[in-house]
Amino acid sequence: MGKRTNTATWNEKYNRWQINVQKDGYRRSFYSSAPGRTGQREANAKADAWLDDGISPTGERLEAAYNQYRQECKENMSTTEYNHVDSVGRVWIIPNLGKRKITELNDGDVQKMLDKAAAMGRSKKTIQDINGILNKFLKWCRRNKKTTYRPDDVHIPASARLKGKTVLQPDDLCTLFSTDTALYKGKRQKDEYIHAYRFQVLTGLRPGEKLYEELLMKEEGLQDTDNKLIHIGRPIELDERLFFQQLKQLEEASKEENKDIRPLIHEVVPTYHYQEKR
Repeated sequence: MGKRTNTATWNEKYNRWQINVQKDGYRRSFYSSAPGRTGQREANAKADAWLDDGISPTGERLEAAYNQYRQECKENMSTTEYNHVDSVGRVWIIPNLGKRKITELNDGDVQKMLDKAAAMGRSKKTIQDINGILNKFLKWCRRNKKTTYRPDDVHIPASARLKGKTVLQPDDLCTLFSTDTALYKGKRQKDEYIHAYRFQVLTGLRPGEKLYEELLMKEEGLQDTDNKLIHIGRPIELDERLFFQQLKQLEEASKEENKDIRPLIHEVVPTYHYQEKR
């Protein structure tokens, strides 16, 4: 273990334990908000883990590491999941943090990016997505010994706007059922989805259940109706005891930062398939 000659001290201003350590000329601080000696031991343990880690203090640029992460996601994720990782990386993470060395990234850098997103009018949900993708990327970096950094004091800006909901008013309903045209690029033309919109309003279906033709799986026991495009599904039978045991296994694997939890996911969701790593 690396040599540590000091111990964490309580910071009254921020109500947390803090310890500063140095390795190979590179200085880092570690924190814990847990009260009492438990928090002190936790902060010390973080410092000890970093001192004992074999990560080079020089490190690589975050952009290079994110490109490696993105390639691995492309091989192991669905197209939708990968596109989300790719989009957040291109629009937010790389432009704001890409030039930083991965070993020098800190809470201030991350908070500055989230504050910028809020200042640009992004919703609270969007900023939470950005922060979530970044945390998954950093978890991948820790697993691959690129950094030990773990965001401790980062928050979603209070100024982030909440995405409001639009409720149809009586006049809107009259328009929906009396008109079958819509404005498209400034021109009024017939809307081919008008019946789908009306059907959704009348039945209360969510967009994914009708507008995007979300198909049920055969495991859901499809039952036909008089309309060949509408089917009824029954709930999938679930062994709750087994299900919660499997969730516990997934939780433990996640805490241990297991390199490949896909086999465990397949046990929980048999219809989930993945490609074995070579």
